[in-house]
Amino acid sequence: MILLLAMFMAVGAPLGDGEVRGVVDGWLAAQNAGDFAAYDKLFAARFTGVRRSGPRTVQFDRAGWMKDRARMFKKPMTVAISGVTIRAGGSSALVSFTQTFAQGGYKDSGPKEMVIVRDAGALKIASERMLRSEITVPPVPADERFRFVVAGGLLLSDAADESWATGTIKLDVNADGLAMAVRRIDASKLPPELARWQGRRVRLLTLPGVACDARIKGFRLLARSIPHLTTRNEWQEMGAPEAARQAWDLGDKVLVADVDNQCDGAFWGQPAGPAVMAPAAAEAGDEALKARALAQLRASEAWKKVQKSYLESPTKGVSRWDALDDVHIKVHRISALRAGKPITLVSLGVSRWVGCDELAANLWALYEDRGGKLVARNTPGKVEAYALAAIDSDGDGNSELLMEPFTSNFGYENGRVSLVGELWDTIEEDRIPFYDCPC
Repeated sequence: MILLLAMFMAVGAPLGDGEVRGVVDGWLAAQNAGDFAAYDKLFAARFTGVRRSGPRTVQFDRAGWMKDRARMFKKPMTVAISGVTIRAGGSSALVSFTQTFAQGGYKDSGPKEMVIVRDAGALKIASERMLRSEITVPPVPADERFRFVVAGGLLLSDAADESWATGTIKLDVNADGLAMAVRRIDASKLPPELARWQGRRVRLLTLPGVACDARIKGFRLLARSIPHLTTRNEWQEMGAPEAARQAWDLGDKVLVADVDNQCDGAFWGQPAGPAVMAPAAAEAGDEALKARALAQLRASEAWKKVQKSYLESPTKGVSRWDALDDVHIKVHRISALRAGKPITLVSLGVSRWVGCDELAANLWALYEDRGGKLVARNTPGKVEAYALAAIDSDGDGNSELLMEPFTSNFGYENGRVSLVGELWDTIEEDRIPFYDCPC
């Protein structure tokens, strides 16, 4: 009898509200702290999840859920819950609450359910389902001084609602594998702060500072992705309507304002107004500057981590990974503003990419040159960027660093790095979902 009682307590003991709430609190804390490892440990081996974003719904198994969440954890988020109710029965419990999620310019809220079970002696999340998602469209910033240029128009929102779209879907897949599904916009459905862009005069600018004036003539909703090669081949075999529908479902939706005057090489734009100062272009540094900046980078934790990995299988006669023949090193000087005062920045990019079975690295370091002394102005390894120019695009007295625009295996086209406190560590990107294999 005693043995049977002990087995019941270990295997089938009813779950208590306190221990169930402890799992929910741990789940909430891991997300707000950006601790993916702690988050991953909370989930059962057998798990199903449903993610909703507005009308879009995706179902995952455990592996798919963690892959999707790993991308989410790359940027800070704020998750809050309210109205928590727990219904426990035996060794499982159903938890219901309202969740509010915010990340970057995206925010949504809605009811969510979790099933928590006893799994291998510990409480784990066996199911997580967002039952409904209501997207909150963020207000347009008051100064409107910076907008990325996407597909020839101004990017107005990266939290677009599919209900704004109307008409058939058109699909374009370019030679680099970028798929862009396009739908027209019913302007009457746009929130007022977005609809008021109609007819406004804007100025589009290139990285060197060339400006083109234009007027906004309408809107498009774009669903962009870099699909897997297999998917692209399948699209070629099926009918155009179904291929376009799949591309629409696969891509992230962004709202773009069309303009009546295309501007070749335009990188960003803003409403027309006073003349815009030309960006300060980066100027190539000499070998002496490169050596000084490399010496600084080698003292960083990010460089040491790559070096440790390299020494596990080094190339004969090469003591440092950044001395390999196939490593690319770029060093530049950039004139910038910090707290309204002119300074000189030194940008150093060190990268190696030779294949999936080889050591890969991509480190960007930024220093302020103070009379020959290089003072760190970013955290190497935190942001993957390469600055081509600097401009105070929002008028706050601190320069933003404009990244090299590209579409690649890693999915983003445009970016600018902003100063927060002492460091240029915050990046704003126009990122495109990437589903292909870089190898």
